[in-house]
Amino acid sequence: MFTVVISVFCTASLYSIAALSLDSFGAIHLHLRHQELVTHKRVFAAVISMWLISVFFPLMLIWA
Repeated sequence: MFTVVISVFCTASLYSIAALSLDSFGAIHLHLRHQELVTHKRVFAAVISMWLISVFFPLMLIWA
């Protein structure tokens, strides 16, 4: 069970690093459109989906 918890936090951390990298790339590449594309609602949806995916995949290992 402890390995599942560690797996959840590790995958959430990796997804967060990837999201920060993509956000930085978008800020550089999209320039002035970045503010209108990155909204609070989309950021909230991205964070929730990252955590749900991080929880779902390790639990699949237990169920399988």
